[in-house]
Amino acid sequence: MSALLSKNVFLNTKDISFGKTFPSSSKRGTWDKTNAAIIDKSIIFRAVVIVKNDKTSDLIANVIKNYEKCAAKKGYIGFSYEIHSIHDPVSSYIIIMDNSGNIVSYARITVKNKDNKLPIEYAIIKYSDKKYNIKENQKICEINTFAYSDRSSLPILYDSILGQLHINNIDKILVMVDPENSTTSFLYSSLGFKASKNYNEQIFFPTYGKEINKKLYPTYWNILELETRKMSPNYPSFLL
Repeated sequence: MSALLSKNVFLNTKDISFGKTFPSSSKRGTWDKTNAAIIDKSIIFRAVVIVKNDKTSDLIANVIKNYEKCAAKKGYIGFSYEIHSIHDPVSSYIIIMDNSGNIVSYARITVKNKDNKLPIEYAIIKYSDKKYNIKENQKICEINTFAYSDRSSLPILYDSILGQLHINNIDKILVMVDPENSTTSFLYSSLGFKASKNYNEQIFFPTYGKEINKKLYPTYWNILELETRKMSPNYPSFLL
């Protein structure tokens, strides 16, 4: 998953949300406002949060291409840049880099507002032609576009996500998980995610899935949820 970035990418801090976004300290390290980084006690990671604009679009395109390659290695085909980018105006990207400038993990947080749909709402419910219409009194977001190459960076990514959830006053998180992906399923369940009560039917995207004998078979996704008040303040050490 490694993608080398220019060391000058993040020099213009006007394009980056940081400082207020992250806790002032964590079990893994301390927040260094001068360098816009969480400094790990053993390894230096830079955690940045960006939204899409003219100055960050190239970096985000880099991340998305990397994500597509990660998905392709696992056999998924049919990724759509056009559909993916629809959600960028209401999303923020959390990107973790090591001290050499390599991207080692990332995730996108898409916030549900009254005027937009989450990626989940674009999928079709299995055995029907319907889609979920998410309307709740709680503030909801979806975490998507998640990948990593270095497990030791995940606590910093987790801390960063917690910060964004707090800033956006999020009450509940939704995620889509391929039940055949045991690694990701175990990761989310270990963090406390459970099968959604309101969105308990599997969903799929007709043009996205896995190719078998030169034929596309859509992937059926489970929807998991977690209330932010139930999230642990620290990343579970047994997941490292």
